[in-house]
Amino acid sequence: MTTPSVVEVRRRIAQDPFIWPRLADVQSFRAMLQRGNARPSPGPDGWEKWCVKALSDTALTRVVALHNYEVAAQQGVQTRDLTSFLAGVQCWAFRHKVTVYALQRDQMKGFDYLAPEGFYDAVRAYGLPESIIKLDQSAQARNRCFIRTAYGFTDPIVVDGVTKQGASLSPTKSAFTTSLGHRYIDDLCIQRPGVLTLQTKMAESGDHHTPADRLALTVTMVEATDDSYIFATKLDTLDFICLTLERFQYVYGWLTQWAKSRGYIIGAVPANPPATFRLGSVTTDAGVDPMTVSKRDVAVVTDGLYFMNTKINDSAARAELVRSIIDNFSLPSFSVRAPLTVIRRAFEQQVMSKIRAVLTMQPVTATEATALDSKVMSRVHQMMTFRYCPSSTILTLPVGLHGLGWTSIARLNASLAVEGLARDLNHHVPAYRTMANITLADWTCERNDCVYPFDAVGLKKTIHSNSKNSLPIAWIVAHDTMRTMRPTLHLRRTDVSWVLDGDVSLTHALKVAKAVEPTRPQVGATATAVLRRRGIQTLADCGAWVKRGERIEFAPLSTYPRVQSGRADPGPARWQEVAQAIAGLPISAMFDGPVDLLVTRDLRRRRAEEYIRAVARLESLPAAQIQDSPTTMWATDGSMVPASAARHQERSVAAAVTGPATVVLKVKSRAASILHGEVMALVAAAVLSGDSQHRVLSDHQNSVRLLSDPLFRAGDDQKVRRANGRSYYRWLQYAGVEQKLPNVVYTRGHADTEEVESRFNTLADYYATRSQDEGLTIPDAPIPTFSMDEFTFHTDDDGWIEANIRAHVVHFLSLQTASDIGGKHRMATRLYDVREPPEYPYLKAYRAYSAVVQLYARSGQLPTATTIVARKDWDAGLLSEDCRMECGCSLETEYHVFVECPFFDNMRAEAGAALRKRLERLGEVETLTEDVRTRLLDSAEFFFSSKLDSWPLKSSQYWLGHVPVLDGFIPKDAFNSALTRRRVLHKIFTEWHYASIRLTGRIWGDFTRRTARRFTNEKRGPRQG
Repeated sequence: MTTPSVVEVRRRIAQDPFIWPRLADVQSFRAMLQRGNARPSPGPDGWEKWCVKALSDTALTRVVALHNYEVAAQQGVQTRDLTSFLAGVQCWAFRHKVTVYALQRDQMKGFDYLAPEGFYDAVRAYGLPESIIKLDQSAQARNRCFIRTAYGFTDPIVVDGVTKQGASLSPTKSAFTTSLGHRYIDDLCIQRPGVLTLQTKMAESGDHHTPADRLALTVTMVEATDDSYIFATKLDTLDFICLTLERFQYVYGWLTQWAKSRGYIIGAVPANPPATFRLGSVTTDAGVDPMTVSKRDVAVVTDGLYFMNTKINDSAARAELVRSIIDNFSLPSFSVRAPLTVIRRAFEQQVMSKIRAVLTMQPVTATEATALDSKVMSRVHQMMTFRYCPSSTILTLPVGLHGLGWTSIARLNASLAVEGLARDLNHHVPAYRTMANITLADWTCERNDCVYPFDAVGLKKTIHSNSKNSLPIAWIVAHDTMRTMRPTLHLRRTDVSWVLDGDVSLTHALKVAKAVEPTRPQVGATATAVLRRRGIQTLADCGAWVKRGERIEFAPLSTYPRVQSGRADPGPARWQEVAQAIAGLPISAMFDGPVDLLVTRDLRRRRAEEYIRAVARLESLPAAQIQDSPTTMWATDGSMVPASAARHQERSVAAAVTGPATVVLKVKSRAASILHGEVMALVAAAVLSGDSQHRVLSDHQNSVRLLSDPLFRAGDDQKVRRANGRSYYRWLQYAGVEQKLPNVVYTRGHADTEEVESRFNTLADYYATRSQDEGLTIPDAPIPTFSMDEFTFHTDDDGWIEANIRAHVVHFLSLQTASDIGGKHRMATRLYDVREPPEYPYLKAYRAYSAVVQLYARSGQLPTATTIVARKDWDAGLLSEDCRMECGCSLETEYHVFVECPFFDNMRAEAGAALRKRLERLGEVETLTEDVRTRLLDSAEFFFSSKLDSWPLKSSQYWLGHVPVLDGFIPKDAFNSALTRRRVLHKIFTEWHYASIRLTGRIWGDFTRRTARRFTNEKRGPRQG
C-alpha cells in the first residue's frame, strides 16, 4: 500500500529499524523474572519460576537461549482507555450539539476466517523484517489437528496456511490486518465532507484561548480485536466508510456479523430519528460478484454508546451491574457458620476482583459507590446472627485505623477515577492524549470561565449536575475526590512556558483576571472581538510580562498596536478598555505552581545541572581518596529517616555521591522515598561525571538493571512511564541520549570488605547517613519538573507525587474517614494508644467471633437492653432497660455488661491474670527495674476495669479494642536504644489488644447465650441477641 499514513509508518521504521527477534541477555532475563507472581503455576513444560530464578548465570544462559526463540506480544493500551476515549467522543458531541452517526460492527467469530496474507501484507507495508513472515509461515505449515468425539480422537487432519483460532499470535495478526484497513480509510477520508473532526469550542469560534485550542483529532474508526466503531457526521459518509471497510476485509476472508451490529446517534439526536440505517456491504450469495453492493438494515440506538459490555459514560448502569455482582455472592455450604475472615477472603476473590475490573472501565458517582458499600455491609450482616446492621465505614476502614480491613468500593472507585484522569491526559498514544486535552480545554474555557479545573482555584468550584452528559463522569468523580481530599490534591501542569511567551488570548486572560481579582474592570465580548478582527488576539500582540520587585506583571503597550484606519475606527477605544483591564495582571493568576514552570523544560534542566555542579564546588566536602583503579569511579547512596514512614508521615531523604567530588543533597518532599534518594544520587553522579567511560557504583539493584537496558539509554520511555520517581529516571535518560551517562555498576551494600568497590560504597553510605544528623544544613536537591509528566499530581503538604496515585488516594481518604468519625467516643482513637492493632484476628484467624463482635461494638449495634428500648424494637420482647443478668442494675449498657456487671467478674479476673502471665514471659519485661515492671504488670491485671488510672476518660473502653497510652509505663531510658523500647511497647500493645477483643468476645457470647430469645422473621429466620 502507498497511502500517505502507511508510507509515513514505513519511513519511521526505516529511520528507527525494528530489530526482530530481539535477543535477551542473562541480566535482562533475570530482571524479567523479578516481575509478576513469584510462584505461578508451572507451564506445560513443568518448569517452575523459582527453579529458573535459582540457576547460576552459566546454567541460565541455556534457558535464555530457549527464551530467545519464543514470541510474545507486548501489552499496549488498556481496555479502559478505549471506553474513556469513547466517553470523550460522546461528551464532545453532546457539548458541541453535533449529530454524530456511529456503526458498531461485530466480526464473525473465529480467527480461522482471517487469511494470513493480511498479516503478511501489513508487515511488508510497514517495512517490518521479512523474517516475521517466514516464521509465521513455518508455524502455519502442515499442522495436524485431531477432533475429539464421544468415541475418542479421530485421525489427524492436516491444515495448511490457516490462522489458528486459539493461537496466542492470532489477535496480534488480526490487529495488524485491521490496522492496515484503518489507515487506508483514514487516508481516503482526508478533507471528505461528513468526517468527524474534533476540536475545542474556542477553536470552532475562531478565538484560540490557549495552545490546546490548536488541537484537532479526526476519528473515523475505533477498534478492539473483532469489535469496532465507525464514526461520521453524515449518513452517506458513514455508508461510504462501511462499504470500503467491507470490501477491504472481504479480501482477507473476514465478514461482518450484521445481526449483532448496531447503529447509534449521539449528540444532537433528531426529533424523529430513523429506526434503522441502510448501509452498503459486499454480496456473499453464490454465483454473484462479491463486489456487488448489498444493503443491510441496522437497528439504531439513541441513548448512548455501548462497548465491551459497558454503557459509555453511564454510572447508573454500572452501579446496577456492581449491585447484581454483590447480590449474587454466595458461600459454599459449611457444617458451621463461616467465620468473618473466610467471608472476607471469598468476597475479595469472587466479588472485589470483578468489581475492580468493572469500575476501571467506568467509575460510578460517589453517592452510588457509598450505597454499594452499604450493600456489601448488608450482605455480610445477613450471614451473621446479630440483630442490627453495623456500619460499612467500620467494616472498610484499614485495621491500622481501627477498622476491619475490607476493601472500600467508594475509595476504590475514587482512586480509579483519579488515576484514570491522569492516565488520559498523559497517555502515550497521541489520539487518546489529544481527546483528553480537547475535553479539558472545553471544560476550562467553556464551562469554568477559563479557570483550569484541577488546581487551586478551579478545585474550589463545584460541578453543575447538568454536566454529566457534556463531561466524562469519571472526570467529574475525580474532580470531586480531589476537591474534598485533605490535603487537596492538584493535577498540576508542569509546562506553562506558553504563558510567559504570551500565547494566551485576550479573552482568556480577561476571564482569568476577573476570576482571580473580581475588582478588575469588566470587558465585554465586543471589545475583544473588535481587536481580534484587527489581528490583536493574544497577550504577545499587545504587551509583555515585566518583573516589578518580587512580582511579575503584564505591561500593555502604551499606544494602540495597529495603524488606525480612520476616525470611526473603534479599535483604539476598545484597546484602551482592554489595556486598562489587563494592566498589572500578575502572572501567577495564569497558572498554579512555582515560577520555574514558566521556563522551557530544556532551560530548567540546564539550570538544575549547573546548580548541582555549583553545590559540589561550594560544599567543599573532601573527594574520595580511594582511586586504586585506572577507571575514574564514583559511588552513590541514599538514606531515609524514618526508614518505614507511612505516606502521611514526614521523612528526611538524602542523596550522596562521592568520587573526584563529593556532594550531599536533601530531597524535600513528603511523597519521596528511599528510591528518590538513590536515583537522585545517580543523577548527581551523572551530572558531575559527564563521561560515559566513568564507573558509578550503586547498591540500588533495580536502578542498575534499568540503566543497563539499551532501550532505556536510547530514550525509550516505556519502562519508566508508570514508575515511581520517573522524572529522576528520565533525567538519567537525557544523559544516556547525550552519551554522557556513566557506566553504572551494582555493588553489594554494607559488605565491609577491603575491596575498592566496598570501600567506595561504605564512604557514600557514611555521607548519606551522617547527613540525617540534626543541626546540619544540607542543600536541597533540584526538583526535576522538566522531566515530569505533562500533568503531575501535587499537594501543598506532599509536594510532587509520582508514586502510585491509587494507593495515595486510598490512604488519605481512609485517614479522612477515620478523622471524620473520630469525634464519636467509640472511634476516638486519638485519645488512646495509636499503634496499629495486629491484623491476624481481623483478617486471618480461623475463628473470628471476636472480630465480629468488634464490628458491631464499634458500630454501636450491640443489642443491649438500653439500645433495644431506645429504638422501640418491641419485637425483641423487652420493655425494661434493666440488666437481664439480674445483677440489680437499672441500665443494661455496653459499659455495664463488659466492665461493671458482677456476673462476668470471674471472666475479667481470669483474663487479667492471663494477660499478666503473658507479659511476664516477655524477655524484655524481665530486664526492667522492679518498680517499672510491677507497675506494668499490675496495670495489665486491672486493664479490664476502670480502676486503671491510665484510661483517658477514667472509664475502661477495652471492649472497643482501645488500649490506654503505653509510653508512660516504660521510661525512655529503660533500654539502650529507642528502637528496642518501641519494639517492647509494640509487643505489650499487641498482647493487651488481643486480650481485650478476646474477653469481649467471650463475655458477649456468654451473654447472648443466656439471654437468647427466639424470633420469627420471614427473611432471616431465627436470630440471636
